Amino acid sequence: MFKESRKKYLSLYTALALGILVLFHPAPAMANIALDKVVLTFAPDERPVQNITVTNHSDKPTKVTGTAFKITNSGQPTESEAPAQDIALAPKAFELEPGQSRMVRLVVRDFPENMEDIYRVRFKPDTPEYRTQETDSGTSVKIGVIMSMGALVMVQPKVPQQNLIVTRDATQLHYHNQGNTTVQLQREDFCNQDRSVCVPLEGKRIYPGMKWDLDIPKGLENTAFTQTILVNGNYSTLAYPLP
Repeated sequence: MFKESRKKYLSLYTALALGILVLFHPAPAMANIALDKVVLTFAPDERPVQNITVTNHSDKPTKVTGTAFKITNSGQPTESEAPAQDIALAPKAFELEPGQSRMVRLVVRDFPENMEDIYRVRFKPDTPEYRTQETDSGTSVKIGVIMSMGALVMVQPKVPQQNLIVTRDATQLHYHNQGNTTVQLQREDFCNQDRSVCVPLEGKRIYPGMKWDLDIPKGLENTAFTQTILVNGNYSTLAYPLP
């Protein structure tokens, strides 16, 4: 009786602990549901409506609930989130049979005046994924994990303005986005003229107001180089001259 109770409470405790861990460190390979998009951008010259498809990859029916959160100070140490009021989901809750997909409509009520708005939209199933795990003491515990899947949503201001300031010193690149819309550094290789030597460049999303420092990639310390960036749906080249 004692062993059964102990096993039961270990199972509950471990499930809760891992459930909390999973919310902060998602692992898509474990998820029962999947999204067809993980990043959406709303531009002021386009319709304020986009769709995202949710698919149930589990072998059981599941109810899914969608929630939107508005992010403040994105990408900064003071980043925080709160329930969103300016973006709507339809439907917000629905049921999916195994293998079934459902399209969810995202509607932006209004575009911001001066600064891009950042949201996270999370879809949470009500059916946990169960697995059995052995503890160090040899006790067998059954773990139930509920995995939420999310998408990043960027709503551009009515007049997007690009102004990414980049400075370079002997060891680092220093970025400061003084514009009102996100800049996406593309993950790519920078190669010499005959492409005999290529150096990987790190990708990064730099939100409005955000500062970021990056060590100059090894092999490029004494070289001027470039990187592709994406802003307002347009690709361009960012130059990193020698200091």
